[in-house]
Amino acid sequence: MLVRRGLGPLLALLIYVVVSSNCVPVDVALNKPVEANVTCGYLTPEQFLSHRYVYMSSAVRANNTETCVDEAAYPPSAMLDGREDTWWQSASRRKIIRVLGPFVEFDAEIFVDLQQV
Repeated sequence: MLVRRGLGPLLALLIYVVVSSNCVPVDVALNKPVEANVTCGYLTPEQFLSHRYVYMSSAVRANNTETCVDEAAYPPSAMLDGREDTWWQSASRRKIIRVLGPFVEFDAEIFVDLQQV
């Protein structure tokens, strides 16, 4: 029917390919070099609450706090390692303000090298 209306066989083929292809997303950042300027534990050991417990009761949250003793516990590379059981944990804004002072504007920044030209 597409060919009869003057759209041509090339367009019909293109529509067929798009409709029938199995598009699989590709993670172009997987295992690429990554850096972050404020990783949990980079100033001093720090307690945090995992994102898994944020919306749970206060009793559950109190029993599930974790501690970053240094930057190696939850490094930036964990963002791009393809695993669901690892993650990057930023330092808390409260901790940054306490250490660096209230007038410091310091946001978390993440740098990913996709190794493309």
